[in-house]
Amino acid sequence: MKQEQILIYSYTASLAVSILGAVLKVMHGQGGETLLIISLLLLLVFIITASREVSASVKIPSSEKSMWIIGFVFMSLIAGIIYLKQGRRRVIG
Repeated sequence: MKQEQILIYSYTASLAVSILGAVLKVMHGQGGETLLIISLLLLLVFIITASREVSASVKIPSSEKSMWIIGFVFMSLIAGIIYLKQGRRRVIG
């Protein structure tokens, strides 16, 4: 599987599963905790893959690499959307 597909699938699956898990948790349904754990694991796959891609880039300075990685870790929802829509083109060319 190509790295771009891994990024897109892991991010969208994490988002969808976390929403479903949150709905089940709020409605006191069974399996909400499990879905939230699965969404965190998928998000971890996205963070690791995107961080490796940013770290390997030669097109951006190290300060911007640090900014992306910190954004992935602390604001993964927002940073993920920005990276997939705009930033990735700049990072990998």
